[in-house]
Amino acid sequence: MRNSTSDARLENSTLIVEATDKQIATWLENRLGRAIKETWNRCHPGLPVTQVVVTKCDDAN
Repeated sequence: MRNSTSDARLENSTLIVEATDKQIATWLENRLGRAIKETWNRCHPGLPVTQVVVTKCDDAN
């Protein structure tokens, strides 16, 4: 999974993670989305996340 993501940003209460390809994006969101959200909320209690969305970044091959 190393180098599988390129960027992440917080928009309102949604954490958007960009993955290098669609297959990785789908896997991350389905398998780790909940864990990412829970970890984020433990580490950043002042910036709660209610949803994690993983997308394919536009500039990836």
